[in-house]
This record gives sequence, structure tokens and C-alpha cells, in this order.
Amino acid sequence: MSGVRIVAAAGVVVLGLTLAACDNRGRSQILGYGSTTTPATTTRSPGAEVLTTLPPETGYRGIEDFCAGAPLSGHVLYDGTAGQLVPRILTAAVAGLPPDNLVYVDWSNDYIRGDIIGSFKTDSAGTPIPSSVNMGRLAETRGVEMVLESGSIPPTVFGRLEPC
Repeated sequence: MSGVRIVAAAGVVVLGLTLAACDNRGRSQILGYGSTTTPATTTRSPGAEVLTTLPPETGYRGIEDFCAGAPLSGHVLYDGTAGQLVPRILTAAVAGLPPDNLVYVDWSNDYIRGDIIGSFKTDSAGTPIPSSVNMGRLAETRGVEMVLESGSIPPTVFGRLEPC
């Protein structure tokens, strides 16, 4: 099988898994590394509302600032102290990114394993657009680096940032 077919097949599998994870169909789920599926526990009487209780989202609840190295400059601030996905958990102030692009934020727990925790778009000057920041999950542990990369397959690494 050619390399292009392998990459295309992998892309289809990833897309299918993403859609399956997002398709909740009324079931309460917590998805991600180290988490479990937690069924909703409810007591229902005629005409009563259905109440769902989920455990709080797990993740790294600290503050960490990552500084960019050449060819990028600036930093990305992660603030997980709220313990949930809220606006402004990620502040990107990085220069030197490609213009009009989608940038994935890959949080590295160690130099072998990392997770995409969010994304943002850049404007025509390559500057992050604050209102475009989209967080998909909290980081799991303190990070050793943050990698900014494209959404293409294979991804293009725009830059690596280390804790300041």
C-alpha cells in the first residue's frame, strides 16, 4: 500500500473515532486518557426532570507559561486553575506563525507523549486571533513543551515552546 493511501486511511480512522467520541446520543461520557465512562444515575418519577451528575473534569490545574524560540517569538500562557474549560484558559501571544492558518496546540507531557489540547486561528499577519481559541481538553500534567503545528497530515511543526 502506498504512503498516501496509508495516510488517507489513518485520516479516515481518526475522523471516525472523533465523530464516535462526539456522538453522545444521551449517554453521559467522559472521554480521554485515564478517564472512564460514567453512566448518569437518575431517579425518575412521572413528570420529573432527568438530572445528570458527572464527576469534575480532571486535568492539570496549574499555571504554566511557555516561551517561543526561533523562528517564533512570544509566549503561550496556560491557566487551568478554574479546573474546567472556560474562556481565556489559553492566551497565545506568538509572532511568526503562518498567516490565515489553523494552529493546533500539542501539549507534551514528556518528550514522547503529547495531546492536542486546543487550537486557534491566525490573521493575515500570522498573529493569533484571541476569539478563535478553542480548548478541547485540559492538559493532564505539567508540560515539558508545547508544540504548535498545522492540522494537515502529516502535520507541519510551526514551533516548539518550552516553559519560561
